[in-house]
Amino acid sequence: MKVVFPTEKFQFSGHETFPLRQMWLPKAYRKAGDSGWDNDLFTSDRAIAIFGVGKNMVAAIRHWALACDVLVERDRTLEGGEIGKFLLEPRGYDPYLENTSSLWLLHWILCGRGKRSTTWAWLFSFLEREEFDRDFALGSLATWVEERGEKVKITTLKRDLETCLKTYLPRASSDSKEEAAEPILSDLGIIRQSLSGRTFTFDRGDKPQLTNEVFAFAVCDFWERNPSANSNLATLSFSAITTARGSPGRVFKLRENAVADRLAALDDLTGGKLRWVDSGGIKSIALKAGESLADLKLKVLPSAYTGKSK
Repeated sequence: MKVVFPTEKFQFSGHETFPLRQMWLPKAYRKAGDSGWDNDLFTSDRAIAIFGVGKNMVAAIRHWALACDVLVERDRTLEGGEIGKFLLEPRGYDPYLENTSSLWLLHWILCGRGKRSTTWAWLFSFLEREEFDRDFALGSLATWVEERGEKVKITTLKRDLETCLKTYLPRASSDSKEEAAEPILSDLGIIRQSLSGRTFTFDRGDKPQLTNEVFAFAVCDFWERNPSANSNLATLSFSAITTARGSPGRVFKLRENAVADRLAALDDLTGGKLRWVDSGGIKSIALKAGESLADLKLKVLPSAYTGKSK
């Protein structure tokens, strides 16, 4: 079974060492819309006044908006991305990112897709230890990058890894209001730091705050980008969903029984469009003939916010 890395283009910079903050994505989406989707919005002389932060932080806001699919660049202009349109339109499902489902969704976009967030995707799918320290993680990342023919300075990787870790940890006190704001994904508690601050541990468990709808979105998204993950394109194996690199099981750090329980719920959740199949001990999910993964993942997601499809 071959599963491709989330993205062919690696990137280890762009965030200016600022982890993602809660209001940056709504602000980026609204300001871009107000400017007529002007691609120069973030680099123009007026950007500092528009966003009310320094030049480096403006660059970070742009980076995170693109990495999270809130904004996309197309033909030298900006557009609302799939996630931006779904969440952040005035009548979107979570315009101020107050729902925990949005946090899990953003975590999936960063770590499952890995666009502009290579270290995030690597950390959750390629680092083999559940407990690690900075030196081990940095050495492993550097080796992984070198093995793929990429030439990246160790200082660049170190900054990127540190920013990645800070994305999931509570922020230390700061005199700056912007810098003291908690990284938005710290609420997930998916990475824990030891009291000494030297080691980190992934929190592998059932993740009760992760809704089945966001999980289903991730399964469809993973399957859509990895059609060769199973020889039969109408089914996707339990093993691939649970343990393959870039899979929902790895990215969400779920136990196998939690993955199985969620897969068993897909039939009701999708109206039979995705079914849990256990035939002769071979476990998989099956996609109903004629259904599109791209359409299905967006149809199932709204009920995480409303309790029913919109």
